[in-house]
Amino acid sequence: MFRKLCLVILLAASLAGCTGAGPTLTPTLPADTPVPPTATIETPATPTESPAPAVTDDLVIAFYSERDGNAEIYLMNADGSTQVRLTDNAADDMTPDWSPDGKSLVFASDRDDPNPVKCFPNCAYEIYTMNVDGAAQGAGEQRRLTDSPASDYHPTWSPDSRQIAFTSERDGNQEIYVMEADGSHARRLTNDPAGDMRPSWSPDGTHIAFNSMRNGNWDIYVMNSDGSDQRPLTTSTEWELFPVWSPDGAQIAFFACGPQCRPNRQDIYVMDVEGAEQGAGNVRQLTDTPSIVDEGPAWSPDGKQIVFQSDRDGNFEIYVMNADGSGQQRLTNDWGGDYCPVWRPAPSAAPAPPAGGLTGSFSLEKSAQTFDRKETYQVGLGDLDGDGDLDAVFANMARNDSQVWWNDGTGQFVDSGQALTQQGHGVGVGDLDGDGDLDLFITCAHLMTSGGFSRKPSRVYLNDGQGTFRESEQDLGDTELSGNDVNLLDLDGDGDLDAHVVYYEIGGMPDKVYLNDGQGRFTDSGLALSEEVIAWGNLDGDGDVDMFGKAVGQGYRVLLNDGAGHLARKWEMADGQAINGGIALGDLDGDGDLDALVTNGFRSEGSQPTRVLWNDGNGQFTDSGQELNPTKGAHLAVGDLDGDGDLDVFVANVDLPDEVWLNDGTGQLLDSGLRLEGSPGSMSTKPSLGDLDGDGDLDVVVGSFEGRPEIWFNTTE
Repeated sequence: MFRKLCLVILLAASLAGCTGAGPTLTPTLPADTPVPPTATIETPATPTESPAPAVTDDLVIAFYSERDGNAEIYLMNADGSTQVRLTDNAADDMTPDWSPDGKSLVFASDRDDPNPVKCFPNCAYEIYTMNVDGAAQGAGEQRRLTDSPASDYHPTWSPDSRQIAFTSERDGNQEIYVMEADGSHARRLTNDPAGDMRPSWSPDGTHIAFNSMRNGNWDIYVMNSDGSDQRPLTTSTEWELFPVWSPDGAQIAFFACGPQCRPNRQDIYVMDVEGAEQGAGNVRQLTDTPSIVDEGPAWSPDGKQIVFQSDRDGNFEIYVMNADGSGQQRLTNDWGGDYCPVWRPAPSAAPAPPAGGLTGSFSLEKSAQTFDRKETYQVGLGDLDGDGDLDAVFANMARNDSQVWWNDGTGQFVDSGQALTQQGHGVGVGDLDGDGDLDLFITCAHLMTSGGFSRKPSRVYLNDGQGTFRESEQDLGDTELSGNDVNLLDLDGDGDLDAHVVYYEIGGMPDKVYLNDGQGRFTDSGLALSEEVIAWGNLDGDGDVDMFGKAVGQGYRVLLNDGAGHLARKWEMADGQAINGGIALGDLDGDGDLDALVTNGFRSEGSQPTRVLWNDGNGQFTDSGQELNPTKGAHLAVGDLDGDGDLDVFVANVDLPDEVWLNDGTGQLLDSGLRLEGSPGSMSTKPSLGDLDGDGDLDVVVGSFEGRPEIWFNTTE
């Protein structure tokens, strides 16, 4: 009965189900659109329903069913066997979607409505997540993410697991929203009075397809994942609904019907993404069932099959077919109706390394310790209290005090209670006043408030030797500048640490270098460095620090130091595709000089493959020919992570999972296969390497723009 009501009431359908989130379809198709012959349906024997078996990786299709008198979420094998119920309550739990790691489901529920189930079609739906493991036995943790007076529904997880897009009526009509995976920071992406619904992420997470009525019909639109550049992919007078991307991102499956979905017939189609905006998307019809509703397609992880729901047997059941429409087969057979199937993502397995690749096993394990969400841009490491282990300084952004944390020697940290500057961003740890202990240099970024910008200068904190810090109270004269990062280095060769401060302003702002007088007092050197990304190291083997820089849209350049802090251009390489992204220096090929690892990728600016440049020992670089994974807002940390004597790379991405690239000993960097997810919505920032737990290997701590800093212990044997 629930699904029949969905057919009658479009709005309710849009709330409730797979087809329920909107109408049903058949677009105006080109004359040469291939139409398949009437399908021969292969019906398997009625599957045996198990009371509550363990949830295993074989249970790959999630769906919701009304066989219990209300909508509950189920799992089953790809052949329809072993159907297992995950939710069990008196409300309707609907429209599940898998997390990218296949361990959790996000779904909509009316359990918070005063009259669950009976409230239809005016229910107040909220979005929940649950752990799949243990759910069949009632032990799967379920957590509410939204709390809105209006309905939120149709949730779908981003490919990097950090965000969830959904449809919401909190603005009085249907709009597309996105929130962090823990339910925080909900923000609207669309704003059209006609209504937008049913988001679907592209496999790379850069775009979202959705349905919109803004042209008078339900059409398929696409936008960037931040809501910009919204544009139609279909423009017919028919209705095209519930778009879903193929795993390779080349196609979109959907279902279609005539205006208002009359007559009551819907079929499933696919179209190529390329050319769709120009009406050349090569639309293909996959099902052809007159007076039948076929809808709600979802791809298998390998892109070879599509599951969908159909009422061709008198009530709604789950079907599967090959991606070309052949081999249609029923998977469920139940009186109550089964809807909205979605395929579990394939398990992420480390890819086999290339020939001449890695030996041994590398692994990281997330620390059980969690920290408060304080927008920690960077964590600086050093033995601050002189007890032989690495302590931590959290440079916390916005209205959060920066903090000093003591290490107990095992990698567990205790807050020292010291409150350092707010609006912290970059932190440098080093002996600034020459007394043998470690001091701090913290840059402060501007903060936009309701009253305008809050501005703070960079701060220098001196250590008393026991790990207690006092501000030096010096004025560097940079209060009006937004300090993004800091590098400590001896630029002028006088034996103390100077400070290179990276400033950020829209439109560009030269960096500055402040010279240390040896007592921790700094003065502006007069250097103005225009390169957007800079790394420092001895590039020509003469014992002083030189500069490797990236100029966005231009390329890369080396400035050599004469030993007294005067820099002269030595080498440059043009690269018109150079965009924001981190640089790391290290002897990757073991020949005694510093090579360069260059990433190019940042949010809407796009992403290019990462490049490795070999140093000839004199500060002249050549391209190694390696093209590593594209990155998004990457910061890099270089160190021997797997204990084999060469330098590996930890990659912290803002908009992608963090990665580790392992060196084969010759400078060839190989993907370890690890994809590290921080706290939901974390947006990783700068990583730091150090032996946090005293076991002799390098652990990792990663900052976070909006989540919590994460510690990863090295568990490599």
